[in-house]
Amino acid sequence: MTVPRPRSEAYKVCGELRVSAPWPGTDPFSLDDFLALLAAPERGVRAVAVHKRRLHYTLNGCMIELTEVVAAGQTVRTLAVELDDAARVVDTVRELGLLDRENTSYPRWLKAAVGMEA
Repeated sequence: MTVPRPRSEAYKVCGELRVSAPWPGTDPFSLDDFLALLAAPERGVRAVAVHKRRLHYTLNGCMIELTEVVAAGQTVRTLAVELDDAARVVDTVRELGLLDRENTSYPRWLKAAVGMEA
């Protein structure tokens, strides 16, 4: 896939990944170019195809997002409960019977799924 993007967007991605941008140059450049440069093995970054399916619900005024993620041959279902009232979020998580579940960040799970982190 080729999607011309301004380099400023690539620099933002590199900043979030805490890696230096591997190229000088002018706009635009393709997604293929970006992935080839960024995901070189020596950089410690890997491109991973990810498929997500999201469903949204409301419970107790909280926004609930149920997501099925497929990456690196693994499938996981996640549930996010969001509201600016922390007490109501905790009550909703308790009502869903999920209070004892581990809260794992999505990036950490993805790195483990592709063998980049234990």
